[in-house]
Amino acid sequence: MSDALDVGRGVSALWVRAAVGAAAAGIVVDLVLADVAGLVGWTAAVLAVLCVLLPASPVALLLIVLAAVAVAVGAPAPFSPALLALIPLTHALHLSSGIAAVLPRGARVHGSALVAPLRRACAIQLAVGLIVIVATFLPTGPTPPAVELVALLSSAAMALAVILLERSRR
Repeated sequence: MSDALDVGRGVSALWVRAAVGAAAAGIVVDLVLADVAGLVGWTAAVLAVLCVLLPASPVALLLIVLAAVAVAVGAPAPFSPALLALIPLTHALHLSSGIAAVLPRGARVHGSALVAPLRRACAIQLAVGLIVIVATFLPTGPTPPAVELVALLSSAAMALAVILLERSRR
């Protein structure tokens, strides 16, 4: 009797690289639709190809930063569709690049190994979506000083709570 865990055949790790390529291509398409052209567009396209070829490098981060800055600078509104589309695309690129970085080229991965990271990604997307929804209802004018004070004290209280929770785990 063998003590080895049988995970079945699984799928090729190249599918994870395909997910990297799809997310990177989505970012490039988003930039094209946002009328980002010229050197920035071509740089994004080269970085997208490099993301697939070198998933363990910081190329994905460079593409994410380039896309975020390019769309934020050129966006006509804070909640433009191009900017909102970047949120799930950059998260998908970040997640898939991280997974592809630890898988050797010829590896096989079982679908159940991806369940936990995908659950976390969905939870993060839900939280970010809720934050965006709340942010759309915030006033755009000046904030009253009392509200700023409450926000500052709330942030400090949350930071203190995190510190105390971390200390209690030790």
